[in-house]
Amino acid sequence: MPLVFGTLVHSCLEEFYKGNFIHEGLITEWEEGMSKKLSECEQEGLQDQVSFDEEAIEKASELARSMMSRYIDKYQGDMGDWVILGTEVVFDIPLSNTLAPGWRLTGAIDLLVYEPSSNRIIVIDHKTTAAYSPQAAKRTYEMSPQSWAYLYAIRTAMYSDSDDISISVDRNKLAEFKDKAPQIGFLYNFLRKKIPSVPKVLKNGTISKASCDTTYKVFTNALRDANQVFTDYEDQLAMLSKKGDAFLFRVDTQPQSSVIEQWLSDAVAVTKEIDAGHEANAWRRSTNQCNPLGRRCEFLDICVDPYGGIDDEERIQLMFNEIGGEGPVEIQQESTSGIAPAPF
Repeated sequence: MPLVFGTLVHSCLEEFYKGNFIHEGLITEWEEGMSKKLSECEQEGLQDQVSFDEEAIEKASELARSMMSRYIDKYQGDMGDWVILGTEVVFDIPLSNTLAPGWRLTGAIDLLVYEPSSNRIIVIDHKTTAAYSPQAAKRTYEMSPQSWAYLYAIRTAMYSDSDDISISVDRNKLAEFKDKAPQIGFLYNFLRKKIPSVPKVLKNGTISKASCDTTYKVFTNALRDANQVFTDYEDQLAMLSKKGDAFLFRVDTQPQSSVIEQWLSDAVAVTKEIDAGHEANAWRRSTNQCNPLGRRCEFLDICVDPYGGIDDEERIQLMFNEIGGEGPVEIQQESTSGIAPAPF
């Protein structure tokens, strides 16, 4: 469900930045659609193949409503601070006509804005995350090549006069900002996938001072509801104030142009390797994403051993037959990995 939940939140944010406050309807529609899909799976006897149930759908819908309600309350001032240039900005541009002819860069940017106060065009990427702090989120995403690709695409669309550029933003509108010589920045817009905890009310009517994963606003609202005096909770309020909002937060970056140029160099190098692979019909297996963000790829077993799941003797015979063998072959097994070397 994480992927479809993230898509739901992205859709709500897209409509918000178009000036449409329709997130409640979108969430209800999503909830009904997921329930229908679950019902269809159950009717076909496929319920074991889905990773969610009605309780999970209900909890996800509650979380989405909480996230959007708090988001709008906190960030409604964005409309006054930014000039919205586009939402879900789709682009298709040449990677480099000189360095990588024939190769194109395509993608979609969640939100593109101009910020007059800093004279910046800002590429904004919405992220629903389990990260508990801006620091943890930054460590996870700050080196993502995706952000550099987006920056390169916008820079190209703004400063190139080529007709071979497609972008779902009025390029004349982009050109208006070119004379202002704006910097192009990148902002991660994080929405944590958790509802702030409401502090516990004790039997004597006071609020628990134990550590609580919440926000300053939720904590002070709890104090008001319990008719408590704020000065009795100075330490807790000071800690929450210093901590900031750990549920909705942003990481603003301003990469140097050299970083973008390095990304382009890396991208061109990859195209050269792919071109060479086509020419030689030979490919190097990449293991960079076998454990993305610490999560084991669900296809790893298939990738590492196409005959995984069957006994060693049968696997060896199948591998031998594939290269034209006419009978059993003796192959020394690697006891540490359980993977037989190629039988030649």
